[in-house]
Amino acid sequence: MFLLSAFSLISAVVNVSTGGKAWSLIVVAGAWMFWLNIVKKPLIENSAANRLSQLLLSSCATLMVIDLIYGSGFMHLVLPILMFSMLIILGAIFFLNFRKQRRNLMPLYYMVGGAGLTVLGAFIGILRFNWATIVLAGISAFYLAISIIWFRAPLLTELKKRFHVG
Repeated sequence: MFLLSAFSLISAVVNVSTGGKAWSLIVVAGAWMFWLNIVKKPLIENSAANRLSQLLLSSCATLMVIDLIYGSGFMHLVLPILMFSMLIILGAIFFLNFRKQRRNLMPLYYMVGGAGLTVLGAFIGILRFNWATIVLAGISAFYLAISIIWFRAPLLTELKKRFHVG
């Protein structure tokens, strides 16, 4: 972590001294992504689904930083595509083998929550409302409906375990 922080600080100093766009923020985002996905090992919920969703969310954050600095506008299309692709993968893992994958409940619902925030951002006007956002909204709504209709009792049991609710 010390080396990543040192490289980030050095890049910030070089960026400030040379001027121009804040490319050092991309270095910081890349270092954070490397630390989060490669170096850091979670003690709880260290499953493949959790690691994949963590990789995707940190990739989306890094893409947002790149787009905000260079303003190319690709984030409005790429972000929802990445999210609905990951939702399809996590949903397939989760729903095809539900009994074994109950422990992967939270990564799927974190992704559904992130999808909801992305769709909300499109409704508010932060993101563009395009075909990828519509597909993302449809897939996340489908997963919520399927989980409520078919897996209601097991999901409530699993949520009670996780959140210690009555």
